[in-house]
Amino acid sequence: KANMIIHTISVNSPAGREQLAALSAVTDGWYEETRSAATTTRAALRLITGLSTPNQVPIVDNLFRVAPDTQSLRLIIFQQHPTLPATLATPKLGSFSQFNAPPNVEWITVGDIAVVHIAQPDIGTWHLDAPPDNDHRAIIEHELRIVTSPIPRNVLQNRPMQLESGIAKGDVRIIPNNTFEPIQFRVRLLSRLKELRSWYPRDNGKYPDLEADDGIITIDLEQGLHAGIHRIIIEAETSEWQRQQTLLVHSQEYPVALHREQATHEKLGILAVTPRIGLMNPTTVVMEAIINVPESDFMSLPLTQPTPLIWQLDLDDMASQHPHAAELSVAASNDSGDSLSAWVDLLPFVKLSHSNEKHDGIEKTASPFGTTKLTEEISISEAEQHDRLLSHTWLKLFWQVGVANVFVIVVFILGSWMWRKNERRWIEKIRGELT
Repeated sequence: KANMIIHTISVNSPAGREQLAALSAVTDGWYEETRSAATTTRAALRLITGLSTPNQVPIVDNLFRVAPDTQSLRLIIFQQHPTLPATLATPKLGSFSQFNAPPNVEWITVGDIAVVHIAQPDIGTWHLDAPPDNDHRAIIEHELRIVTSPIPRNVLQNRPMQLESGIAKGDVRIIPNNTFEPIQFRVRLLSRLKELRSWYPRDNGKYPDLEADDGIITIDLEQGLHAGIHRIIIEAETSEWQRQQTLLVHSQEYPVALHREQATHEKLGILAVTPRIGLMNPTTVVMEAIINVPESDFMSLPLTQPTPLIWQLDLDDMASQHPHAAELSVAASNDSGDSLSAWVDLLPFVKLSHSNEKHDGIEKTASPFGTTKLTEEISISEAEQHDRLLSHTWLKLFWQVGVANVFVIVVFILGSWMWRKNERRWIEKIRGELT
């Protein structure tokens, strides 16, 4: 009734996980799972920056650029260890850390996370001396920013979608004809730490762009997104400034969320089905469970509805029929009035035994509410971070030694060649003098 949107994060705990997922599903919110409390901060940071879209500048190879008229800079840095603090190199060739920060810098460290606030930062390229991390953030206060058309947090997989983006100065969109330099855009689509696609949209009036030189680019995902969590990173750049915006999109396999309740070692329990509010209108939902049993035609099983937003199916009753096939039929309309239907395979739930190994299989087959664990694609444990740091250090050492050896060999070969060349010249000169 209050029309609230609730985002939840589950910290590696089966207890209450389904309730958190249900809370987000019925309010069109975002749901994530993390492996440990240490990765919860990262998940919360990704959630905040991915849904609230603050004004950011990209950090590439630990370098980022501060443009003129930047009022403040806020850095979120993930350090490997508090005893190895990060340092910042300014465009004026100075450097500082948390121990010798200048008066305009506020440096707060909590565990392995450092939050650095810099008032009136120096203009130019900065260097962050810390191990590379995908979760480093550089958030600025500047009137120049990327603006993007609203994009849903949850979408159905493989459904075409488009979004528009541009640059605004305050509340006024920048038109290319009114600027001295054209703006170059780049869009990257990432999933599971892999870049699936990268393209450079242009404001030229050619498909999918609607109008040339209107300051709006169109990002066309004609094939949609496969099921899972995706990052859409929009970057804009000129010779003077850079901007970045990160959008989080969860592509769902089904328009409903599924999870088990009241399961014990003796019973499969109840399958709870909740419509995803952002994908379908719950007042138009029609559900039916259909099974195919031996030596019989298809038969329908009843679903109870204890609340207006939850449907329940008795899995033990279904398993007692020993079905060859079991599916859940879902039909509804979305907010636009278009019809929507889906068939969900229920046989994996029926074939479950009551062992812990099989229970783990539920999460792999149909994790709570059909979600994919965010930590499987972007979480990195401390041990993995330490191993990566050691690998990076050894690789850097081997690279330096190899380059030094190649340099010595090249110098030796050139020296030998020059010596032989000069030796022949000297011998010819001495022979000429003797003659």
